Amino acid sequence: MQTDKILLVDDSLMQRNLQKRILSSLDITPELIMEAGDGKNALKIAKEEDFAIIILDWNIPPPNGYELLKTFREIEKYKHIPIIMITSEASSYNIKDAILSGATDYIIKPFDEERFIEAITKYYLSVKN
Repeated sequence: MQTDKILLVDDSLMQRNLQKRILSSLDITPELIMEAGDGKNALKIAKEEDFAIIILDWNIPPPNGYELLKTFREIEKYKHIPIIMITSEASSYNIKDAILSGATDYIIKPFDEERFIEAITKYYLSVKN
């Protein structure tokens, strides 16, 4: 799978637009970004397309982001790609569960723009170039 596409999964259009704005500032073109507002649609898109990285919220309509994370890790083409959780779930047990279930990184909302850029640079841009 050779792709540069990014999947943003968040039920908040405002959050997706914020993430797209930041990605755009990193010269990532809109054509490389796909979006889903719920788990069901995200799973459908992910089965039809290939992605280099997935940005995933926990609190989305079913399946939720944590369940989706575990499902993605069972799909061969997504076993090893970066999946970054960006969520308001800040409890240490949520973070631990997500990391143990295969999250590459975990960012707590509201997030610092620099923290998001750091994660995208580390797990997407550095691998892509």
